[in-house]
Amino acid sequence: MTEVVVLGNIAHRAGGKIEWDGPNMRVTNVRSAQQYVSKHYRKGWDLHELTGIKPLFPWA
Repeated sequence: MTEVVVLGNIAHRAGGKIEWDGPNMRVTNVRSAQQYVSKHYRKGWDLHELTGIKPLFPWA
């Protein structure tokens, strides 16, 4: 259910309907909406750098 709520917020911020590729965690029809799916952190503040845990997805 959380994913559906987050996708609703992403669609609202993108200004309309989005198409979601769940297995790849990608918005497929509105390129600008992809920026709301994950966040890029400044050097030294990245969760993966701080914990040493490898990201699940290559763009994370």
